[in-house]
Amino acid sequence: MRDGHRGRVVRSRLRRLGTAAALVVVALATGRAAVDDATADPIPGAARSVATTGAGPDATVPPPLVDGPDRPVDRDLPTEEGGTHRTWFAVGTWWAVLPDPATGVQRIWGLSGPDGPWVDTGTLVDERPDVLLDTAWDGEDLVVVATGRRAYRGHALRVHRFGWSAEAGEWVPAADHPIELTTEGEPLARSAVTADGTAWVVRPRGPLLEIARTAGRAARWSGWAPVPTEAGEGGVGGFDVLADGDDLLVVWRRRAADTIVVERRRGDTWTSTEVAMPGVAGIGPVDAAMAPGDGPLALLVPTTAAQGAAGDQAPALLLAVVPATGAPTVAVVARATDALARPALLVAGATAHVVAIAPPTDDEVVTWYGRGRAAPTALVVKSAPLADPLFGPGTGRRVMSGVDGTALARPLLPAVVPVDGGVLAVATGRDATRWATWVEGVAPSAQALGPRGPDAVTVLVDDTFDSLPVGGPGPTAWAPEDADPPVGLVVEDPAYPTRALRVAGGSDPVAACRPIPDLPATVVTVEAALRASRATGSADARLLTVRGAGGSIASVRLSRLGLAGWSTSHGRVTGLAVPPGAPLVATVRLDVAARTADVEVRLTDGTVLAATTGLPWLTSGDGTIDELCVRAAPGEGTAVVVDAVRVTLR
Repeated sequence: MRDGHRGRVVRSRLRRLGTAAALVVVALATGRAAVDDATADPIPGAARSVATTGAGPDATVPPPLVDGPDRPVDRDLPTEEGGTHRTWFAVGTWWAVLPDPATGVQRIWGLSGPDGPWVDTGTLVDERPDVLLDTAWDGEDLVVVATGRRAYRGHALRVHRFGWSAEAGEWVPAADHPIELTTEGEPLARSAVTADGTAWVVRPRGPLLEIARTAGRAARWSGWAPVPTEAGEGGVGGFDVLADGDDLLVVWRRRAADTIVVERRRGDTWTSTEVAMPGVAGIGPVDAAMAPGDGPLALLVPTTAAQGAAGDQAPALLLAVVPATGAPTVAVVARATDALARPALLVAGATAHVVAIAPPTDDEVVTWYGRGRAAPTALVVKSAPLADPLFGPGTGRRVMSGVDGTALARPLLPAVVPVDGGVLAVATGRDATRWATWVEGVAPSAQALGPRGPDAVTVLVDDTFDSLPVGGPGPTAWAPEDADPPVGLVVEDPAYPTRALRVAGGSDPVAACRPIPDLPATVVTVEAALRASRATGSADARLLTVRGAGGSIASVRLSRLGLAGWSTSHGRVTGLAVPPGAPLVATVRLDVAARTADVEVRLTDGTVLAATTGLPWLTSGDGTIDELCVRAAPGEGTAVVVDAVRVTLR
């Protein structure tokens, strides 16, 4: 945003500086003991334990835990899917996308150190409480894919992008984001970011897979195209996606054959490798991971063996290690009698770590029976070197048992394991009221994390249109009122140094409307850099109208006589004349509690043409602010050209 220049709209640029029912992230620092080493040194100054662990062969003492943050207790958070990631390690700090304890809104949190707490940075990711999230950090950009589960627009798959600002010490959202790639939920979609900044999203379509991508770090996305799979009979049974430098790997299992297929895209060329793994034919997850650098690819695949069968030693979970050259190695991680559920894979250096949910021990069952409750499940870890992947018998080391005495759900791992992050696990249960974090080897945050000040602002909308091709349609978020197709044309307008959105008039002009995320706020400010065409219309141009649930809240107008003004419940009020075609800055500041608006229209040199304060909202409604609209005047050749729009709240 262009701060400090009264006559110019503030416009942010991404700076190159640098749920859910359960979330589990494990990362290991180089040189530390494996997580299944029962003699690992404890973390000094551990926070109060909120998990409970019964005496048994796998664990006897509750691990140190960080208490909180709280979880939205009035929302039934959906179970996360395997292969997605909510946490990452960057600039010496662990970060996570977690829901707000009261509203469920998804924001970025930072872990201040081994004793906690998690600190809400205030950076908005997605306003939808029930979305599934997948994050990927490539050292420069953070890409977050958020999607709902259902087949309607409110559950659409959105891609967000952020950069770390060392100067501000915060995550900065990229302009022209989020970008909607679908008009419905895609709960099975997976994402990755290659080293060149290209973001990739893969989704299932029928028996096959489709892929979409950016043009490097630009916000321009390709259309969906098929992944060149030859799935044969039955199609794809499950898949995962990961980056290997500039290469993209798509790993999937065949439904009708005991093989895993590894598709590698390098440049514009796809190559394919098949890995034989007995008993994996069918539908089920595939979890792929590899350490940064030249390490081998590791694949974790559940078999079709029945889990929990008494005395059944059939392999239930397999790990394949696929080197760059030479034959793959396949090892048994767990057997059916171990009853491990929801497994996930982490590769740290030369070691593979399998994290899963295990049933309670016999001693735990007895202990909890005495309390009149069922014993909770536990988080366990099994580890083995990639060079010789021999996993020991049993369920592995127990690192957490229950949160608030509830059963844990699917463990999730980061997409990339850092060399200096330590070990942590963040978890909750469906009936738990909070998150709990187990830490080991996590150092204090390298960033100064603290609560947000009262004047801190959250960016809700930051559209510049610079990422879109000239001559193409406007962003998918800009649509006619009560309709889906995007409206407007991206142009290079002589009044602006960068691209803009042109909204044409005509005999029956259509308003271009942009949704505003509905979040609790004290003040919402809408600012737009725009201009009307020189053509004179037969009625007002609605330069900037802000709407709520009950209708229009405030509206900036340009009369057919060329006068800037605003609407009131009694009619229009006008100020000074606007030079034909002159670039303007229109600002509407909304006081939510008072239901009043401050309106200002000025030229880019700072000359104020119209201004008022304390204007009552046109429609009070329930205080919801849900969209902004731009509409050209009716008439031949009329248009409004929008250079940038920014919406903030505090």
